Amino acid sequence: MRLGLTQTEFAKLISEDVTKQKTSRLENGQNLPDVFELRKIAIICSKPMEYFVADDDYEEQKVSDMNRSAYGIFSDDELKII
Repeated sequence: MRLGLTQTEFAKLISEDVTKQKTSRLENGQNLPDVFELRKIAIICSKPMEYFVADDDYEEQKVSDMNRSAYGIFSDDELKII
């Protein structure tokens, strides 16, 4: 929403072979984006890739704080969704 895109539009920016099935699997945690898709997500969201792969609460908060100070474009609620 912050980027003014629908989920489908966002997905098309990330991968050329977007299908409803692939999107659903990603949303439900059945699949994960590959490194190239993750890189595109990070660029689109103006976040470092590490933000999306933090492995515990401490690292997640550390990256979140870094992003907030570096970019300041997402609210706390938006960061939770991302």
